[in-house]
Amino acid sequence: MTASVTPAAAKIEFTTAPADYYLHEDSVTQGAISLTCITSLGKGNWLKNGASVKFPIDKPKPSDSGVYQCYVRDSDSWAMKSTHLLVTQKLSVSVTAPTELDASTKGTFSCTIGGYPAPDATIIKTDLNNENSTLAVCAGDKTTNCIKQSGSTYTVEIDHSNLESSGIYTCKVHHKYRLADGSAVEKSDKKSAPIAIVSPVDVYSLTTKTGDLQFGTEATFTCNVRGGRAPYKVEMKFGDTVVYVFSNNEK
Repeated sequence: MTASVTPAAAKIEFTTAPADYYLHEDSVTQGAISLTCITSLGKGNWLKNGASVKFPIDKPKPSDSGVYQCYVRDSDSWAMKSTHLLVTQKLSVSVTAPTELDASTKGTFSCTIGGYPAPDATIIKTDLNNENSTLAVCAGDKTTNCIKQSGSTYTVEIDHSNLESSGIYTCKVHHKYRLADGSAVEKSDKKSAPIAIVSPVDVYSLTTKTGDLQFGTEATFTCNVRGGRAPYKVEMKFGDTVVYVFSNNEK
């Protein structure tokens, strides 16, 4: 009696296998993307998170990033190969801020950021002496002195009671990802806005010669002004009559 032998199933070969990593930069400006996977049984089927995916993807978005599997099987065997797709989106940043605050008005510096991979943001103030100080770091869930308003908008409160809060406020954004060859690329952008803290205008002293004056003699009347924002315009009145006007506005 001769025993029968079942032939071993042929191994499925990837004749055109997908690379381990694909990069599709700046999804807004680039075209469709298609991944190729051909096996000894023909074209493989693509899966992402267990769901079937059809290529090409005409308008790829950052949400299309992730791990894809090329899957093929017959009655005796199956094969799968995974690849990672990253669809980046160009960095963007915009800022909103008051140009001027006084001691009675609260204000904030807001920074709205975009891009993929999700960028981090750093808010910096450059004071009147051109010295920089970091006010906040906004990096996903790891934030320092940073208030998240909604979506991708972050804010810092401005100390409006301190004249030294005046300066140039800057939001710097940054993200990093790797290229198909394994090397890393870093991109950044920034936007700035000037903010001035202004104290209330105050006439803090008046100096004049007292007593009677003889006709033809001179007298000095001094008006000291502080606060506010230059240029100043000062009017001196005798009753309802303007007798002197001073302005340091050169325009």
